[in-house]
Amino acid sequence: MRFALLPVAVVLATVAVSGCAVSSPPAAVGESVRADVLSYSNPTLDSMMVALNVGDYGMFSAKFSQAMRGTINMDAFNSMVSNLRSSIGKYVSRDSSADVVEISGYYRVTYTTQFTDDSPVSVILSFKKGDSSHLVEGLYFTSKKLLGRI
Repeated sequence: MRFALLPVAVVLATVAVSGCAVSSPPAAVGESVRADVLSYSNPTLDSMMVALNVGDYGMFSAKFSQAMRGTINMDAFNSMVSNLRSSIGKYVSRDSSADVVEISGYYRVTYTTQFTDDSPVSVILSFKKGDSSHLVEGLYFTSKKLLGRI
């Protein structure tokens, strides 16, 4: 089953890094920028994880950019939900802190989360710097289980 998840993870990773091309290394952000990014990233992630647990694509994709909607359509979402549930279970919680860096004109926010059958699971969201609508440009899940290491 872990191999069925891999194509979805690769697609998600491609979307995530397409907005974060490796033309410059990640740069730390100041505390005020971090607080600003987390003010929209935290509720976005929380809503997406609730939607993931209940299988609600509309809620899950509500803050997606057009490119993300094209990459993770309803069929891809349903497949992702099935694969994540069979691999790592359902979302439980996230740590209160998150890492925020700037890379190639995007903010990348890395959360440490817990799922019922795996922990920790890193969930990464990326947002285009300067986009006042704060749309999700990238999404990636990773853990030892998802990578097939255990």
